[in-house]
Amino acid sequence: MIGRAGQMAALQEALAAARQGGHRAVLVGGQAGAGKSRLLAEFTALTRGSRVLAGGCLQLGTDGLPFAPFTAMLRDLVRELGGLR
Repeated sequence: MIGRAGQMAALQEALAAARQGGHRAVLVGGQAGAGKSRLLAEFTALTRGSRVLAGGCLQLGTDGLPFAPFTAMLRDLVRELGGLR
């Protein structure tokens, strides 16, 4: 990935810290078409043995939905792990 070494390094640093016992959250932002999804796809391919949760933002008018990314992440996690038992 050309021009993404800094962003990839930041993601890998967060992953290394999480693997040492912490939890990490990283916000990847940018304009539509800037390569955010590609960056995360490339990063996720390197994270064997780790769970990467991702959620997207929707821009509606001048405001977005502030908790939409968290809702999407949790929905995917529940689908993957199953509901409460």
